[in-house]
Amino acid sequence: MPPLVQDWSAIGDGSVYRQQSGVHFASSWLALDGASDAYAQSIVYDLEVLRRYVVDFVKDDSLVILLGDHQPHSEVTDGNPSAGVPVHVLSRNSAFIDPFLARGYTRGMRAETAGAHPGLETFMTDFLADFSSDSVKGEN
Repeated sequence: MPPLVQDWSAIGDGSVYRQQSGVHFASSWLALDGASDAYAQSIVYDLEVLRRYVVDFVKDDSLVILLGDHQPHSEVTDGNPSAGVPVHVLSRNSAFIDPFLARGYTRGMRAETAGAHPGLETFMTDFLADFSSDSVKGEN
């Protein structure tokens, strides 16, 4: 895992990471029993990078969409696998959040467990339908 770079402008072409040593863990994809520490630290790292990005660069009512890239590990879902992928939407403008709530998304970091959840396979078509110039109220 690479170290956090405090100054965003220092990232440049990414070569700054070759000058720093990353954090390594004594686990592999073939033996995940000892990977919980690595997994937890990688989640903390990702959330910190996202937090810093939003705080440092999103100064207006922009809509920020955070898409997961796969389902949580079975240990996270208590052995109840799902095709669900985390989707988080952030904005200071509640009108940007309302279409997601109308489609069944829930407030907060954890989805409600009851009922069906919108699938990632419909995300783009739903997003385009909800945010096309014809459907966004008050926006021109």
